[in-house]
Amino acid sequence: MIGEWSQGLLTSFLLNNQGMIKNIYKKSFQNYKSQMQNGKFENAEKILQKIIKINPVKGWYHFGLLYPMLVSKKIFQKTVLSKQIEYFNRSLSYDKKNPATWRALGNTLFQLKKYDAAEEAYKQSLEYSRSELYKNDALRFLADILIVRRQFKKAFQILNKILHSKHRPPYIQLANHFIVYYQKIGNQKLVNYWAKKAITSAKIIEKSGKPAYGPKDTYRRAVKYFESFINKK
Repeated sequence: MIGEWSQGLLTSFLLNNQGMIKNIYKKSFQNYKSQMQNGKFENAEKILQKIIKINPVKGWYHFGLLYPMLVSKKIFQKTVLSKQIEYFNRSLSYDKKNPATWRALGNTLFQLKKYDAAEEAYKQSLEYSRSELYKNDALRFLADILIVRRQFKKAFQILNKILHSKHRPPYIQLANHFIVYYQKIGNQKLVNYWAKKAITSAKIIEKSGKPAYGPKDTYRRAVKYFESFINKK
């Protein structure tokens, strides 16, 4: 009874102080991003615990993204991914129409090779996306499902449509999908092309001073990642 009464007071407080709550959330989230960029993941976790109480949709979503950075590398990847799925589902339990959470859930399921479930999550993300940019984000991952199923023509049509969209994702995000596609069809020349395009994009973004979602060396690590695809022969 006391617990229900306390929850009722909290709900009433939140409803009557929306402006103040939004301001607290904004400042807390800025602090969270700052801790992430400085690689202080445990501090970021503590801030997220507070954010969850204010905005559980965003809080659990970001907790799912943060979780791999909190755990030891010795822990089995399947265990980490399963925990991420739990956190993304918690976020969706508060808002079933959040496209970013559906997309993140799809990516996690994809890594577990649960392609049918991943496809369904991406479709949910596409359905609930209001902007063309968000729709393109869902579509590029749906293209990955088609590549896995060796439906290369359909995958390329989607990727090419996104590429020529006025609201395409940055090359650093889009390149990986083209690289996987061209690897599968055996075109190393275009693998190199897209890897170099991603490297240029990463360097431009880093030079612009735009903060990364994560440690400050995120863009430098991205450069090394894409360099690994380039065949220099």
